[in-house]
Amino acid sequence: AKKCAFLREAARITGASVTIHNIRIARDATPHAALPEAAIVTARAVSPLANLLDIVFPIMYDRTCCIFPKGTQADDEVQEARRRWNFDVVQMPSKIEPGAVILKISHVRRHEEQETED
Repeated sequence: AKKCAFLREAARITGASVTIHNIRIARDATPHAALPEAAIVTARAVSPLANLLDIVFPIMYDRTCCIFPKGTQADDEVQEARRRWNFDVVQMPSKIEPGAVILKISHVRRHEEQETED
């Protein structure tokens, strides 16, 4: 709830037109759950990137962009995630934590060999 309050305040200050869904994907994403498709997904301190993509993928569509703050091990997490996922990534340096980055991830797809196994 605190993270959503922060996002609501940021939207208010910037005048952005947004809908903020206060859900915990890891808990709420069941096979028949009616979850919204998200244009932007953000998560902080949830899980390593590969697992985080597993968690958020059910609400993503082709134009979804993910914004994930990551620590100093971000490069390692990106390499590990690429074993299971194809995606575009842009790394931006954090303005508040030295060595940390913000990952902007888009065009997320499972590797083809995993798609056929599911």
